[in-house]
Amino acid sequence: AEYIDPKLKASGWGVVDGSRVLREHKITAGKIQTGGGRAKPLIADYVLVYQGRKLAVIEAKSDELEVGEGGRFGAVAQLDAVHTGRKLRSFAAKSAAPGDRQPLGCKHLVTSLAGRFIQEFDSLVKKCNEAGRIANANGMVFTYHNHAQEFAAIDGKIALDLFYSMTSPQLVKAELDTYWIKKGGYDPVAYLTKYASRLPLIHLKDMDKTDGSFTEVGTGVIDLPGVLQVARASVAEWVIYEQDSCRRPQLESAGISLNNIMAAIKA
Repeated sequence: AEYIDPKLKASGWGVVDGSRVLREHKITAGKIQTGGGRAKPLIADYVLVYQGRKLAVIEAKSDELEVGEGGRFGAVAQLDAVHTGRKLRSFAAKSAAPGDRQPLGCKHLVTSLAGRFIQEFDSLVKKCNEAGRIANANGMVFTYHNHAQEFAAIDGKIALDLFYSMTSPQLVKAELDTYWIKKGGYDPVAYLTKYASRLPLIHLKDMDKTDGSFTEVGTGVIDLPGVLQVARASVAEWVIYEQDSCRRPQLESAGISLNNIMAAIKA
């Protein structure tokens, strides 16, 4: 609580109108047992509520544990994707272990290599192909999430294009990020279209028109209707909106973005 509570408050939870933080909140009454009694109820450490809707569950655990360790994700909610870091092969093996399929209850396993994509390019290709093989063999989909660094050149080619040409289209899918494509100097809609058949996940963020910082979706330079059009025409299963640090309070920014996204969907 001493670490989590201040961060929630700084983000506006329990401060912004309509937001609430529920502590030690009962998720279920407990499994019904023989004889009519119940097992212990399932309790969540934190439940985040906004305008009457329960939006998220936070499970407190040691910051020394890996992603997926020490939590009860599968028991609380159905996840579609989980993001892992540099230990991607070992995490893929644990997340898709034979006999214990998809212990996190999710379909997509996502990784990125922030800061060292070019330096570790050759080893990354091998690691991602292997992680994709392990995930695929156990019913999961392995994807790579880009940042701006992947748009540097290797032998005169865009590094991300080279990466996708050297990894298996069946084993390594794309989670393309609209903000970082633009930051890398390319048109997000055109680049999404280029990989439309390899794109189960789209990461939706927007860029400020004046200084290139993060801003609310639908207020910046990213062509939101164009992105949604590509999503509908591609193999994309999810368009994932991420709330980054904007100038407004986080919940206010999130509300603006979600309203713009919903309006664009309905248009």
